[in-house]
Amino acid sequence: MTAPDTTHATPAQGPGIGAAWLLTDMVLMLGMTVTVKLLGGAYPAVQLVFIRCLIGLLLILPVLLRQGRSALRTRQPWLQMLRVTLNVGAVTANFHAVTHAPLATVNTIGFARPAVLVLLAMLVLGERPGAARWAATAIGFLGVLVVLDPRDMAVDDGLLAAVAAMILGSAAVITMRRSTEGPMALMVWYTVAMSAMTAVPAFLLWVPVRGEDWPMLLLVGTLAQLGQYCFIRAHRAADVATLAPLGYLSLVLSAAAGWLIFAEPITGSTLAGAAIIVASTWWLRRR
Repeated sequence: MTAPDTTHATPAQGPGIGAAWLLTDMVLMLGMTVTVKLLGGAYPAVQLVFIRCLIGLLLILPVLLRQGRSALRTRQPWLQMLRVTLNVGAVTANFHAVTHAPLATVNTIGFARPAVLVLLAMLVLGERPGAARWAATAIGFLGVLVVLDPRDMAVDDGLLAAVAAMILGSAAVITMRRSTEGPMALMVWYTVAMSAMTAVPAFLLWVPVRGEDWPMLLLVGTLAQLGQYCFIRAHRAADVATLAPLGYLSLVLSAAAGWLIFAEPITGSTLAGAAIIVASTWWLRRR
């Protein structure tokens, strides 16, 4: 039986559907992040991104073989190139940050993204979030500040990489929302173009991969590819202002993973900030 062509299908839409896709993406991406951190910085970040993209190419190979060059056909080539370029920077910076800073800190900085997203969506996309969404986003951002406690934060390359990943990732989301392509076309472009863009720097910095590390690298690529698809579907189903505060929930998941797997302490400020974040998300869903 021939698989249905979902490249140009109209995805189901609605806040609940978007939230479900985003929550699935959170779990998948947390698994990917934990796996990258378990590798312990043994490989350059750009090499990990390249391997992740190669694995993604294998996963979407059936689509490429079935559709050929039409899988890359787009009405907005320059927008797709901009989106992929921003994602190369964001993912590479994030992989570096994960291996050089505590997991909870990296993820917490990433959750400044919803506030940036709502602002960029208003300026670039013309979205007009209501007062309740602005309030929920602002309260969630306050929770991030409580967790970070900037008074005691030391600035290093891991922290700067996390900030860069957050800013570049936010811009990439906005370019994705300006695109009129379907979810499958977006994912194909993302995977193929990122593989091409990271190939040369990965080759120049290449560190031979130990045999025992390949299963974890395969897991990184698989989780990342599935997460990317869920992320695209989420932002096709609901607007940024609805999804942004929900993203704060993964802060709780990352703090738990850091504690359980890496023995990173959960401080009082982490608990207080997480409570604020969860409350802001719950309030938004009740509005």
